[in-house]
Amino acid sequence: MPAEKILIVEDDALISANLELVLTELGYGVLPPVSSGEDAVQQAYSQRPDVILMDIQLAGKMNGIQAAEKIHETSDIPVIYTTAYADDERLSHAELTGPYGYLVKPVQNRELKATIRMALYKHTLDQLLRESEARYRGLFEKAIEAIILFNASSKKIIEVNPAFLHLFGYTNDDVGKLTLHDIMADGPQYTDTCCEKILAEQNCLLGEQRYRTKMRDILYVEVSTSLIPVTGKEAVFSIIAHDITERKRAENALFVANKKLNLLGSITRHDILNNLTVLLGYLTIIRKKNTDPLLEDYLQRSSGAANLIQKHIEFTRTYQNLGEKIPVWQNIEAIVSGLPGKEVAFRSSINGLEIYGDPLLEKVFYNLYDNSLRHGKNVTEIRVHYALIPDGLFLFWEDNGIGVPVDMKEEIFERGVGKNTGMGLFLVREILGITDITIAETGDEGMGVRFEMRVPKEAYRFAKKT
Repeated sequence: MPAEKILIVEDDALISANLELVLTELGYGVLPPVSSGEDAVQQAYSQRPDVILMDIQLAGKMNGIQAAEKIHETSDIPVIYTTAYADDERLSHAELTGPYGYLVKPVQNRELKATIRMALYKHTLDQLLRESEARYRGLFEKAIEAIILFNASSKKIIEVNPAFLHLFGYTNDDVGKLTLHDIMADGPQYTDTCCEKILAEQNCLLGEQRYRTKMRDILYVEVSTSLIPVTGKEAVFSIIAHDITERKRAENALFVANKKLNLLGSITRHDILNNLTVLLGYLTIIRKKNTDPLLEDYLQRSSGAANLIQKHIEFTRTYQNLGEKIPVWQNIEAIVSGLPGKEVAFRSSINGLEIYGDPLLEKVFYNLYDNSLRHGKNVTEIRVHYALIPDGLFLFWEDNGIGVPVDMKEEIFERGVGKNTGMGLFLVREILGITDITIAETGDEGMGVRFEMRVPKEAYRFAKKT
């Protein structure tokens, strides 16, 4: 490793020669010494020394302090001052140039060695700090998400990035007057509660929140916070706010559209059922008065078709809200224990398992239960349990019935397949699929069904015991 280069700036030839000799013995590379501030500036530019030993009082028009100021305009080279004077005025002036040391003549060798070594070490740390600051400043300034630095105790906003100014419509001059109360839209109490949570947890995900722009418009944002450690000062926190306003508008528009479609469907279903009731009534009257056996067969088939239509229409009433409401966390043990009837024995090992699913998730288990009773033939036991896997969890529904033939394992999930409405398992798959849960039948024929629901990591959790 090449020795660090040191430039001596000293107008006393004897002192300069002595410093050169000592530094050489210490293993440093010593550049040709100079005696004026002007030469020091020129040598610093051309030779790029690692350290400059600068006498404050120099020959020529430029003293050492002025020379250091000039050098620092173009170079980041640590300067150590040497002087025979240590008065307060001279020290104060020198401090303005950010020196890495101050040696009073005559300079002691041990002091010289220690000062140079510490100057090199401190300069390396300063460079690393500046590079780190530049990287994080670049991330802060160029981030597309709004970033807010604030004091969680006082709620005062300390600094924001350009993305915040653009999104919220404020200027840099506005920022110094802002607190979190000015930008959080759900009132002071809610803001205080959030800050208490931030102070308690330090790094946390606050989720969806409503913020307010300078023009009082509402923004929907997803918020995460983190602590920025500052030694000896009050804690500073950051908020990263991801704008989801357009997504929320689309969700609201979809919700309204679904609501209108459900209303239309409800009215249409009501009218169809009324007309079916009339149709079935007339068919009943005709069948009572009919004496033709051939016509009776046609009438019976017509009644059967009308009854099947009525059953399908009634079935759609139950599932008209599928996908309309946002998914929620649901306790599987509570759902299973609430299934109707005592026809079979239940064995469950689900230990507080909760699944994130459509509010109609309970219909999944009702349909699986109904499927076991209808098609299992003499089912006496149902077992519900789970197994953790690297990317999620398997939730199993098993019975001791006759099982499913190999050629029907996928077909049973298709619409219209089955002896009842043909919609049960089809809707089971649709409901689960809303939160990316898949289902398959993997049991052995003759040994009972085995429905495997594969739940992704983000869609399950375990309830805390109280």
